[in-house]
Amino acid sequence: MNRNLLGLALLATVAFTAARPAAAASAKGAERTVQILRENATAVSHSADIYQWDRVNTEVDRIVAAQKALHRQLAGAPQSSAIDSAIHDMRSARLNHDVDRLMATSDALTKALESVELR
Repeated sequence: MNRNLLGLALLATVAFTAARPAAAASAKGAERTVQILRENATAVSHSADIYQWDRVNTEVDRIVAAQKALHRQLAGAPQSSAIDSAIHDMRSARLNHDVDRLMATSDALTKALESVELR
């Protein structure tokens, strides 16, 4: 009987120990994704300011990919609709080559990313 309990305790210890680094890795990945979103938002603003539309398109595509990654990494957590709406507006502004809207949505995305809480 004691041998069974010892085995069960060992199994539980291993399971909880393995879960903790996985959660930490997920939080690190989410932090990196948020950092990528911030960097790309800044790059969109700068590229739009100098009318580099190929760069704008590339950066917006990277933002959309990072948004999808962030949704996967924060599965189960409440998602920020401000981030989603800023990215949606950014995609629309890019198609219209609207520099002012691109800069405004870049700022809105940066502000929305400040409110993201990573665990």
